[in-house]
Amino acid sequence: MTPFAGVTFGGSSADGEGAYGSSFTWMGAGVFGFEFDFAYHPDIFNIGDTFSPDIKASTVMGNIVVGAPFGGDTGRGVRPYFSGGGGLIRTASARTDLFDEVT
Repeated sequence: MTPFAGVTFGGSSADGEGAYGSSFTWMGAGVFGFEFDFAYHPDIFNIGDTFSPDIKASTVMGNIVVGAPFGGDTGRGVRPYFSGGGGLIRTASARTDLFDEVT
């Protein structure tokens, strides 16, 4: 399990705003494993308009992990791996006097 935190910068992102999440990966003694990742960003875009609402984003991703152990399943060795899958990104804006909540 790997928790993470970070900040955004560049482009139209809200510079210096925080993001956080966690990733969980499992790989047994075999060749196949899985990974699940979740992240949340409470204010991802900086539009610059005083009438624009805060826009938050959530991401969820699931992957299949394929790794071949070299040097045996126990003890010293290396395990190069490939990971691929799919995910969802959901954005939502807060309700303001001018706009309803939008997802």
